[in-house]
Amino acid sequence: MEKIDLEKIHLAYNQAKKRLCFLDLEGTLIPKTLDTNILVKLPTELLSKLTADPTNDVIVFSERTALEISALLTQLPLTLVAENGGFYRTSQGEWKSVSDK
Repeated sequence: MEKIDLEKIHLAYNQAKKRLCFLDLEGTLIPKTLDTNILVKLPTELLSKLTADPTNDVIVFSERTALEISALLTQLPLTLVAENGGFYRTSQGEWKSVSDK
């Protein structure tokens, strides 16, 4: 496997007209814990910078329930995916189940 060329990635990122950023909450943005009731400090500064750029669409995935993830992240304009993909909500929308028609 070739070594990742960070300059090439940086150039492509800066030249992109639109970016879709997929981020996992547990284990990536915050430490993964066995107790999902424990709320840890979120990297809100990073998420705020990403969502402030109109070129970026940010989607955060979580294993938490829709209620839990809403309490953590509804103040930011991003799409949330809860319960490992069972429910989703756009920044201005209501929670929907993937099984809804």
